[in-house]
This record gives sequence, C-alpha cells and structure tokens, in this order.
Amino acid sequence: MTKNEPSIIKYLQAGYSVAKIASTLEIKKSQVYTVARKHKLPHNSPIKVGGPKEKRILRLFKQGFSNEDIGKIFSQSPQNIKKILKRYEEK
Repeated sequence: MTKNEPSIIKYLQAGYSVAKIASTLEIKKSQVYTVARKHKLPHNSPIKVGGPKEKRILRLFKQGFSNEDIGKIFSQSPQNIKKILKRYEEK
C-alpha cells in the first residue's frame, strides 16, 4: 500500500472526484484511478447537471433502485448519488 492510498480510499468513498483528490494530494490522476481499480471503488466522474447520465440516475431512483445500486452502475459513491438526487428533492 502506498503512502497516499488510505487517503485516496477515504476521499473516493466520500464522493470526491478524481481530479479533486489528485489536486488535494498533489499526485497524478492516474494514481487515483489505479487505487480505485485496485480496491474496486467508485471513480466519481463528474455528472453533468441535466445531462443524460443524471437523467438515467433519476429514472433508476424513481424505479426503486438504491443509492448503492445506482452508484455501482455509474461508478459513483452512494454519497455522490445522494448529492445528485438532493438537487431534485429541493425543487
């Protein structure tokens, strides 16, 4: 395990993007992706507001899928899915 690996894992599980983690830890994005793949963790790639992925996430949630299930489908942490859904709860 590398010295940054525990921090990378913590940030990925908290829903941070790969770019934000790499910037915060001052490492390359490829290192974050390597750890994510190694531990089968979500990559939390950005989901564009109003974009097709966001629409599919909303549709799956309305069909009864859990945040965890949706996260696995889109390689997102459940916390990140919750943030996306929260934008629409407020409307």
